[in-house]
Amino acid sequence: ATLTVSTYGTVDLLGLRLEAPTIVCRSSGRVQNVLLVTCGTVQATRCAFSGGTGPTIVACNSDSSLALQDCTISDGGAGGVLVADSAVIKAHHIQVQGHAKSGVEVREGGRLVMKDSTITGNGTQGVVAWCKAASAELTGCTVSKHAHET
Repeated sequence: ATLTVSTYGTVDLLGLRLEAPTIVCRSSGRVQNVLLVTCGTVQATRCAFSGGTGPTIVACNSDSSLALQDCTISDGGAGGVLVADSAVIKAHHIQVQGHAKSGVEVREGGRLVMKDSTITGNGTQGVVAWCKAASAELTGCTVSKHAHET
């Protein structure tokens, strides 16, 4: 299933494991994103997110922020993490691995701050910041073993 957060409050996730099933009852027939944050603040600690036909985790919209701590994001049918439309993602000690496309993508005013994390074994780039990304700051991170090292 998809967890969609559209609230101006704060949502705390602790120890949650979300996996996208192969088929769900939706018009598209498949889960696009496992975690979608469109407004408000989400704080995820010790969570695992996997699957989806689009990016596994998406934060989009200027009213959105996502904090990830000690989480694993894996095995998505497209990218792992997408931050766009002036949203903010702050990540500490996360693992992003095994996605069909990029591990992390920042675009269209999105801002990423990532520390002490590992991005490995994704289908295209490990991290791609393009198309008017506001910023992508990585400190103490390992980015390796991608199909296109850029």
